[in-house]
Order: sequence, then structure tokens, then C-alpha cells
Amino acid sequence: MATLSRLLRALPLAAAVLGVVTPSAPARSAETLKTFDACLKYVRNVPHNRARTDVDWDGLREKWRPQADAVEPGEPLRAVLNEMLVEVGASHTAVLDPEVYEQMMSELQGKPSPSFGFMLEEMRPGQLFVRALHEGGPAERAGLVLGDEIVEIDFDEALASDALVDAGYDPASDRTRLFFLRPSVESVDLLVRSKRNGPTRAVAIEAEPTSGLEAGRRSVRVVERGGRKIGVLHLWMVARGAGKFVRESLAGELAGCDALVVDLRGRGGFADEIPGLLAPFREKGGVPALWTRPVVFLV
Repeated sequence: MATLSRLLRALPLAAAVLGVVTPSAPARSAETLKTFDACLKYVRNVPHNRARTDVDWDGLREKWRPQADAVEPGEPLRAVLNEMLVEVGASHTAVLDPEVYEQMMSELQGKPSPSFGFMLEEMRPGQLFVRALHEGGPAERAGLVLGDEIVEIDFDEALASDALVDAGYDPASDRTRLFFLRPSVESVDLLVRSKRNGPTRAVAIEAEPTSGLEAGRRSVRVVERGGRKIGVLHLWMVARGAGKFVRESLAGELAGCDALVVDLRGRGGFADEIPGLLAPFREKGGVPALWTRPVVFLV
């Protein structure tokens, strides 16, 4: 998670790539090549790539620069740049769609933004499934469950829908593709099935301002097992305010629990928030930890 800051420094490239709208081919080409050069320069100069001897940087430039110059700005150029990142094996780096970038920045700040509250994964070639579902979010309230297959989006084949957008995971490390529905889309009609080759059902969802941090607050619950109380909370991102949220939960609703589960299965976050997240579990300056009972972190 400490390397996520490198991704964040790379993210403005997405706006540069996808914000290009120019009337003439020469101007378009110059802007495209400027974006390509900026992307390659960044990747080459991040600390974990500087000492690499397995990459022919000049050869990489000669191979990919003409390919970048041959495509339109926007999604085609973004695809070429991410293909190059795959060849480099770049970690924690991706060129993002601007809507995904803006939503991720809001998420990292713990601020609500328009969202359907779920993420999709192409777990089988050509098939999309619900991979993540925000607690109490629009998708969950509409009846989606983890593992549902999305067959159609607004009456189009799911993967062909214009509402679908790449979720911005590392192109060089992920074996499957991850997707969101565009935040600018206000509502969708889905055709869904819960069993392979089973019957389909219609699900209508309306986007609303929400965040992973809000979903985390809604996730707080107490589960009783064998006469013991286990507190559970879910952090979708280690966003600004994540540490405060954990402390408030431990001092409030979860204070009387015998054990705790902190679910961190989400999308990373700010490395400098981690000390605040761990502070309730550590003694400091002779002051006892807020939580001294068993705790499990799911990652």
C-alpha cells in the first residue's frame, strides 16, 4: 500500500490523455506525442524502475511512440499507453478514464460522488460478475448480490455497453478486467442472473452520491458466535478519515465486543493514513491501546 502514492502521482496523466480535443490532425498528433512522452518519462523515473536493467527504454520508445501517434486521443490512446505499461511491468501505475480518476480522488478524500456502489469483474471471458458491493449502497438496495452475473446493461450486451468503464486497476498485474458504471450515468436497467445458465431477472438502479467511507460506516455490525460478540467493519479504501472512523467505531458500537474483524479488502489508499488506522491497536507513550482484544485484518 505504500506504493500507492506513486499511482496517485501518475493519475493526472489520465486527464491529459483524455481531455485532448483538437481540431487539426497535426495539433492532435503533437498533443498525443506530448502525452506519450510524459507517460514514459514518469514510468521510467519512479523509484522502483530507475535501477531496472531488464527494460530497453529507448527501444520501448521507438516501438510504442509510433503506435501512440497513430491513434485518436481519448480511449484509443489510453489503451495503447496501458498496453505499453503491461510490457514494462509497471506497478501501481495506470492511465485512467477522467471519470474514474475524479471518482477515485473523491473516494480517497472520503467525499461522496455519484456512484452505483458496485464493481464488476470479467471473471470468465466475455462474462461480467459483481465483484464488490458497497454495504447499503444503491446496487445492494436494488437487489444485487456478490457473484451475480450481469448479462445486459440498458438492453445492450454487458461488455458492449457505453455505460461501462475500466475501473483503473494495474494493467500490468491484473489477470482479469475490472469495471464500474460511469458516474455520469444516472440510472441503469440490468439483466442479471445468480446461477450459471439460470433464469434472468431485471434490476433497476439509480446512482446517488456516496463513498466507500460511507459504506464502511454502514458496514459496522456485531456478530454473535458461541456466546461471544465479534465486531466487524469494512474499509473500502484507506481514505482520509479512515483512522477516525475506526476509532469512533471501537469507542462506540463495537466497544463491548470480544474480538474484531477489520475488512480491508478494497482498493488500497493513502499510505500516510495507515499509522492513524493502526493507532487504536498500539500502546503509545505509556498510554494503553484503545483496543487490546483479539483483532484480525482481512487483506
